[in-house]
Amino acid sequence: MWTLVLFTMLANTAAGGGAQSTVTVLEFNSEAACTSAAKSLAEQGAYMNETSIYYRIFGKCIQRSSVRGRF
Repeated sequence: MWTLVLFTMLANTAAGGGAQSTVTVLEFNSEAACTSAAKSLAEQGAYMNETSIYYRIFGKCIQRSSVRGRF
C-alpha cells in the first residue's frame, strides 16, 4: 500500500492575520496512482487572492511497511 500525505497551509497575510494547517492521508494500491495524485495536486501550486489569503499544498508518497509497530 502507498500513502499520500498532504500538508495544507493557509495564511492570512493581512495585518493581524492568522494561520492554519492540516494533514490528510489517502491510501493507494500502487505507487503510480499515488504519484499521479501527488503530482496533480502539486501542479495547482500556490494561490493568493485579493484579500491576502494564501494557501499551499504539499504532498509526499510513502510506502507503508507490512510490519506493524515499527516507528
